[in-house]
Amino acid sequence: MKYLILIALFLTSLTSKAQKPEDKLAPFYYLLGEYDIKVFSPDSTGQWQPDGTGVSTYSTLFDSTYIDEMFVLNMTNATLTMRSTLGVDGRTKELRLVALDKEYSSMDVYAGKADGQQLVLSNLDTDEAFETENAGKIFFRLTITPSQTCHHEMLVEYTNDQGKTWKKFSRQEYFSKS
Repeated sequence: MKYLILIALFLTSLTSKAQKPEDKLAPFYYLLGEYDIKVFSPDSTGQWQPDGTGVSTYSTLFDSTYIDEMFVLNMTNATLTMRSTLGVDGRTKELRLVALDKEYSSMDVYAGKADGQQLVLSNLDTDEAFETENAGKIFFRLTITPSQTCHHEMLVEYTNDQGKTWKKFSRQEYFSKS
């Protein structure tokens, strides 16, 4: 009986010291809230040009195990309705983002890392490529950063050479509604 109590105490000490998934997400709780979004796309010279607006709501799921975003972007040539969920993969301990979109009916999985409050995630190693009309394949990288000019921004870049080079795709600036 004495050994069972010691084993139970040992296992309890291990689990209490283990980092919970939500602990790794805590630096990103600044994302939580409701936002108006300004969307920008690069022109032919690479300069950012206004390309639409949107709305976003970030909330938590499962007792703060995940951060969930629902957003709608109304751009010049398209509407994009998405749900993305950020969490820590329990098996790999990596930051993961799962993105679902309505218009293209696609599901993307991104993996990445954090540098302070900045997140950098890509679907280069975790997902199927997005097939283009010319039988090309592109992957995306998302960089989410707190900003001095708005609450935070998301830079979306793409690669068609397996990540050797990244090109501007879009940028969204998030402005808090409160």
